[in-house]
Amino acid sequence: MFDPTKTSGVAYPEDMALLQRVYDRSCQDLDILPGTREANTLAAQIMDIFASGVSDEESLLQLLKREF
Repeated sequence: MFDPTKTSGVAYPEDMALLQRVYDRSCQDLDILPGTREANTLAAQIMDIFASGVSDEESLLQLLKREF
């Protein structure tokens, strides 16, 4: 899983699966069509939050709901 003390920028398969689940669920919960500009902004925000050290799925989802 993501280690915020390392800044390699590497995402492991389990990280990618987590990010995909968060993206899919957020798109659904927020009525955002995947592939749209708004969805791209959402994906970037997910990556930013994840890169800041938040790697728990529910925490990511809660933070995104506050942002959007």
